Amino acid sequence: MELNTYSFLFLFLIFLSYPSQDIGTDQSQFFTLMKSSLSGNALSDWDILGGKSYCNFTGISCNDRGHVEKINMSGWSVSGNFPADICSYLPELRVLDLSQNQLGGNFINSIANCSFSEELNMKRIHLRAKLLDFSKMKSLRALDISYNLFIGDFC
Repeated sequence: MELNTYSFLFLFLIFLSYPSQDIGTDQSQFFTLMKSSLSGNALSDWDILGGKSYCNFTGISCNDRGHVEKINMSGWSVSGNFPADICSYLPELRVLDLSQNQLGGNFINSIANCSFSEELNMKRIHLRAKLLDFSKMKSLRALDISYNLFIGDFC
């Protein structure tokens, strides 16, 4: 009986040490959404169908486990609706720089759920929205939301 318990515990610990396949799938889905909802020449090297890893896409940085932790699209002149629920697709995202683009959509409400985000730059993205409640973003240390049309109080 003791051997079975230790065997189970050993297998369980091995299972926990492997990254979830779902995260990779979610990340792929996010980049597919990005490519289909945004337009601009800067996205041309994002070869979704060609098998190129999104970690090699321009503006994308991944950690050693292959999880996206930084998106830098500053000044790309892309336009369209940025996908909502970004952190459900990219749970390890730390830095998001969307500055100087023309973005719309409902993504702004879901950014507050990115509790691990450390830097958020949405300067000059031509956004008209209600100001976020940033209190859930405990790790946030740099924020630039200037030159947008936000409504509400800053908390």
